[in-house]
Amino acid sequence: MGLRSGLVTLAMLPVLAHAAELHLEVTGVDVPDGGTTVATAWRTFDFAIPRLKAGDTLWVGDGTWTRADGGLLSAACMAGNAAQGQAGAPITVKAVNRARAHLASDGIDNGLTLYQCSFWNVDGLHVSVADNSAGSGGEAVTVSRSTDVVLSHLLVQGNNRARNNHGIDAYLSQRVTIEENEVYDVSRVGILLFDSDDSVARRNYVNSRDRADGTYVSTFPARGDVGIDAQGNNLVVENNISEHNAVAFFADTYGGGTGVTFTGNVSLDDYYGGFVSKEQGAQRQGTRFLDHIAVRPTLVGTYFRSGLDSVCTRCSFFETAREGFAADRLQGDLSTVSAYLRSSFATTQLDASYGLYVTGQDTFEVTDVITSGYQAVAFPGGPGFGADAGDPRMGGCYVAPPPDGGVLGSDGGRIGATVLYRTIDGGLTSQPLWDPSTGAFPGCGPIVAGVNDDPATACSGVHLRLRVGTPQCPLPFASTPDAGTPDAGISDGGSSDAGATDAGASDGGSADGGASDGGSADAGAADAGDAGSTDQDGGVPDGGTFGPQRPLAVQCGCGASEAAPLLSLAALAQWLRGAKRPRRSERARGAAAAQKF
Repeated sequence: MGLRSGLVTLAMLPVLAHAAELHLEVTGVDVPDGGTTVATAWRTFDFAIPRLKAGDTLWVGDGTWTRADGGLLSAACMAGNAAQGQAGAPITVKAVNRARAHLASDGIDNGLTLYQCSFWNVDGLHVSVADNSAGSGGEAVTVSRSTDVVLSHLLVQGNNRARNNHGIDAYLSQRVTIEENEVYDVSRVGILLFDSDDSVARRNYVNSRDRADGTYVSTFPARGDVGIDAQGNNLVVENNISEHNAVAFFADTYGGGTGVTFTGNVSLDDYYGGFVSKEQGAQRQGTRFLDHIAVRPTLVGTYFRSGLDSVCTRCSFFETAREGFAADRLQGDLSTVSAYLRSSFATTQLDASYGLYVTGQDTFEVTDVITSGYQAVAFPGGPGFGADAGDPRMGGCYVAPPPDGGVLGSDGGRIGATVLYRTIDGGLTSQPLWDPSTGAFPGCGPIVAGVNDDPATACSGVHLRLRVGTPQCPLPFASTPDAGTPDAGISDGGSSDAGATDAGASDGGSADGGASDGGSADAGAADAGDAGSTDQDGGVPDGGTFGPQRPLAVQCGCGASEAAPLLSLAALAQWLRGAKRPRRSERARGAAAAQKF
């Protein structure tokens, strides 16, 4: 069942009678009987936020709000300054024009804070943060101890590098949807789900643009640490793009939890395309990478360290400078560890170490895998494997093979990732991910000068860097786009899915019930599969074309002897244990927010 399917029935309830359309403008005036029209708009967030009730929408006009001029958006919903929303009647704060309402933090406070709030939607704001050693805050967007929150279509730039801060941070929260946002110039984590459960990050674009560290120096000080970091239970990270981060997509156990699914994501020019790690004595279990793409990773395409039942299925690692795929265990770790690589390929550069490197696993499986490059495979102390050296026949394309390319495995399924269609809560739909006319990525918003106006380093040009929709790599749906049926339904606490009904049923799950622009619930079913199975079929809907089948050796479920971990990656352990911590500022946020009101 989808993460938010329980909200579908509630979304059909009528909006509360007192629901109002209210207005905030830089030219406004704070008077109690104002706010109901643009002409009578309020001026400050501190005045407007306490007046919002369940079902209300606060429309924020073009302009800039600062701590000293108009204030920043800060809502504390329990014994604070703000009310709770309700299922089917959320409180919504939305820009009149996407990215034109700017919350500019000087680093003293967060740009946008929701604390102990339920059923709140924030849509379309531009949030930026400056460095400031005097500040105790400095995250762009913080959602703390909250439930049923939607953050969509935000333009986020920067973090306060004098503090341990991130771009978008959901902390100790449940059922948070982070959707179609652009995040730039963050030296720590672009999007963080920390100690948060049953949440989704989808169709976001995160690019650190090699922003160097400040006070908190990590092992990789010359760029952002992580694109999207998933720490919690039952999390789905789908159809996102990470560019120029140290780790693109990360699941560790500092926040505890099991059941993280990464599906249909793309890493471009990151150090690591994906990473699973054990920390603080806990073990990450059942992490799934499905239809995962890493293009030109500087170090490793995807790396599993001391994980239990970590699986990478239909993963594509292009032009890796070192290993395409690696799995090992922390030195001295006595827990049971296992790794699985299925229907995947790795192409390596001439100076690469190995296409695949697996060591220290109690159980590993390599099934239908192609490697090419300097050295194909290395299994120190391990027996045979279901891998073969060869050409994956991608024809220079990244997100899907060309019409006459690709390779099929021994079971008739494709080898490598295809990321053409949207997934909802882990289930594949028939709705195109990329714009059928231009190839553009849906997470890209309007151009703002000085932020995302250079297509060479911004979301607006990422589809070209990935060769999406080019003559060499055409989109199969370009001539007949599936736009879906517009849905004018009531916004609830669910995700704000582009306003189109996903007509197709996801393999292994129910059809996506459609989403309204304000955040209606998606009914698509998540199917993470069980450990050791390939039940989840995220493949291209009927009509996909592949080249001739090339059967490979079938599965090898076997043990590997204990060996030293990858010495070239040893510095990463220090980063995980040290520079990424402490989280004092994160755990202190709630107390600070409560004291403010």
